[in-house]
Amino acid sequence: RVLITDESSVRYSGVGDETNWTDDSNVDSSSKFVEAGYKDGGKFIGMVNLSTDILLIKDNRRVYRLSGDYPNWSISEVSRNVECSGRLSYCAVSDRSFILGQNEVQIMQTTDQYGDVKPANIATLVASDIKKLPANAIVRYVPQLSQVWLIGSAGDVMIYDLVCQGWFKRKFNSNVIDVIPVGDSVYIAKSDRISILDDSIFYDNTLPLEWKFQAKRMVSQHDYLIK
Repeated sequence: RVLITDESSVRYSGVGDETNWTDDSNVDSSSKFVEAGYKDGGKFIGMVNLSTDILLIKDNRRVYRLSGDYPNWSISEVSRNVECSGRLSYCAVSDRSFILGQNEVQIMQTTDQYGDVKPANIATLVASDIKKLPANAIVRYVPQLSQVWLIGSAGDVMIYDLVCQGWFKRKFNSNVIDVIPVGDSVYIAKSDRISILDDSIFYDNTLPLEWKFQAKRMVSQHDYLIK
């Protein structure tokens, strides 16, 4: 089935036919619809995968979980405190979902306890940088780099490294519109060109890339060498 949403409901296409949107109560394989949070005052922003389930995100900070298939489906409320910046501001990464808010980034992940979904804010230490991102900022998973990119303005990109579980900020020399992973390559769409990411090149748009880091003071009897 193909799934779409309007402001208040989720509609399934017919099984194996994305052109069939006619609901027939006598035919299980016909188009069906389901509502979540009826009259809760919120409108659907979008949907994102969470393992075998679907998270339904609303603009009133509520998130619902849609499990199973018709007629054996169920909807449960997951959270009332997850903000989403817009319809482009979330992505799925394996068994986790990343949702960008105004000054937070929530990870939605199924816990081992009763299969519940627990949100966790991973952007506490970079809240000021997250707040600078534009409304409806694009969130993209880049599997080749094991990173989640949050695309800002003026070439700024906030990056969450899934291996290090830490944040990095990357500054390009021109505005980044989108990042597209293709095979083993990572393409970066800009306003005037398409670039390919190369680990051995430290130039962007013929200008050198600027780098800086903030170190943490470590008191020890031994010396530390930073290359």
